[in-house]
Amino acid sequence: DKEATLALGDAYKDARDFVKAAEAYEKYLSLKPDNPGPAYQRLGESRKEANQFDAAIAAFLEALKPDPRSLNINLNLAQSYEKAGQLDKAEETYKFLADVDPKSAISYYGYVLNMYDKAGQPAKAIEAATKLVDLNPKNEQAIYNLGYELQKAQKYSEAIEVFKSVLDVNPNYDYAHLQIGFCYYSLMKYKEAIEPFKKNVELVPDSATGLFYIGICYMYLKDYNAALEPIKKTTELQPDNGNAFYNLAVVYLNLRDNFSAREVYRKLTAIDANLAAKLKPLLR
Repeated sequence: DKEATLALGDAYKDARDFVKAAEAYEKYLSLKPDNPGPAYQRLGESRKEANQFDAAIAAFLEALKPDPRSLNINLNLAQSYEKAGQLDKAEETYKFLADVDPKSAISYYGYVLNMYDKAGQPAKAIEAATKLVDLNPKNEQAIYNLGYELQKAQKYSEAIEVFKSVLDVNPNYDYAHLQIGFCYYSLMKYKEAIEPFKKNVELVPDSATGLFYIGICYMYLKDYNAALEPIKKTTELQPDNGNAFYNLAVVYLNLRDNFSAREVYRKLTAIDANLAAKLKPLLR
């Protein structure tokens, strides 16, 4: 009986036994129902949940034949393409959805951005992030995401300008200040990096990351007196941060405070034996 077979598939699907659900839907479809579209959609959903993405794609393509502009089916198809590693087809389908449903275009391009970000394809991720800024030019998170993708692609000078655009929208966006600092740091412009790191700490006084990199920048500039307090504060905020303790000992050594350096070394031995072994020869 066709309807009993379809109901069996639904029951298995509701029980999250997606393999058996798919088998029931395929049996139902073999009986040549008059309206197979909904069953193909449920078959695709079951195959997708069972991580059988090629089979899911085939089912969703059949489900689209009577309704090629279906938002739900196309979204499932795009996600299945993505899971199957067919990123070009996934992107094409997400963009088709954005054209069909322009009020949700930001969400669909967000899928594209996340997809290429996870796949480690920076050029494509930057392209999607740029489109999101075009769609929502005053959205600080969209602008930040573009800066972050540029930063990940090691386009640090471009990223700095984009992060500054974030601050034009929201001067108190602490992560934008932090990332500007990281970009200058990556360009080995340690003097320029200090101010944005300080702004991050001004906005988030317990920012161990900001404090640590203020200290590291001062170390590169050989201003060990200025480096001391921010790195010391980092060790207080993160008592298991071996890198902070190691660099604090190095600062003390450069300040000719061997006693304090040895005290830090003793603490470091309990935190990170490898870093302690690296530090030990310097104490001699």
